[in-house]
Amino acid sequence: MRKSYGTTLAVEHIDLDIAKGEFVSLLGPSGCGKSTTLMMVAGFEVPTAGEIHIRDRRVDALPPEKRRIGMMFQSYALFPHMNVTANVEYGLRMRGVPKAERGPRVQRALDLVHMQGFADRAPRQLSGGQQQRVALARALVTEPDILLLDEPFSALDRKLREELQREVRDLQRKLGITTIFVTHDQEEALLMSDRVAVMNEGRVEQCTRPQNLYGAPATSFVAKFIGRGSFVDGTVRERSATQSLIDTAIGQATITRPQEAAPGAQVRIFFRPEHARLVESTAAAEPGLSFPATLRSLYFQGATTMAEMKVEVSEEPIVVDLSERSQLHTPAEGDRFTIHVPATRIHVFPAMGE
Repeated sequence: MRKSYGTTLAVEHIDLDIAKGEFVSLLGPSGCGKSTTLMMVAGFEVPTAGEIHIRDRRVDALPPEKRRIGMMFQSYALFPHMNVTANVEYGLRMRGVPKAERGPRVQRALDLVHMQGFADRAPRQLSGGQQQRVALARALVTEPDILLLDEPFSALDRKLREELQREVRDLQRKLGITTIFVTHDQEEALLMSDRVAVMNEGRVEQCTRPQNLYGAPATSFVAKFIGRGSFVDGTVRERSATQSLIDTAIGQATITRPQEAAPGAQVRIFFRPEHARLVESTAAAEPGLSFPATLRSLYFQGATTMAEMKVEVSEEPIVVDLSERSQLHTPAEGDRFTIHVPATRIHVFPAMGE
């Protein structure tokens, strides 16, 4: 699927198969094409090329009301002159559902989102979280084939956002409804999804389970966008069937993960903060990367304590997780350490522009 506006390409190529009952998030920075993709599925944008199928039925030529979708927006989009019941009932009325059937279905939908006691209230009498629950009931009451969520929690405070994240995920599993969720919040995507599609400049860079996305990023963009980590430029010195040697400005790295770069290739190695540990020596006997560093900054974040370590040959700091060590002794700025990253924890990507 492709979408362009004149000469501006919004979505370059999207090719996703989503299983029935699956929860898939489209994750990426602003302008990457995730909302445009969702709007094409919903029918509010027309693809420039490609097809959209929902339950083996081609829908890209159908208007939104014929696609059997439920939609939940960032803005609650409730009708201010209607009470909760009328808002939830609206989609059923537009579809010509008989009045005798509408009442019980509205009641069931409000029960699902724990809003049964608010049926007669106007939207202005509800909190933001309550309005979003009503919006969810309105999306579900038509019993859609697919539920589309466009950053529905971004306007809520953190505590309420986390509460609704759990509620929506539990409800989605209970109903078994196929769901596409758009967000720019990586923690939200990892928490809620069966799979996450990371988008960049209109393309899907990787689509996989959250654990794989974090532990085995397919591209340097995914590695940088998901979680934290450090990049170091290097050159491949040797490569065999079992390992590679890569020269970097902070030391020679031994890599045991499979990688395709040939000797002489420019690459970037990457590792997570929790995989960079402090050691007493250069740990030469253990494959990986060891280098000296000086503590530049320490950041206490409740459950975790992160450190930015300065290495002499680079302006870019190395990020290290010192949570466990800081429980015994809090390091001070200026302290010197040796850092070791095991060979199995180092990822290799092509250099920028390669």
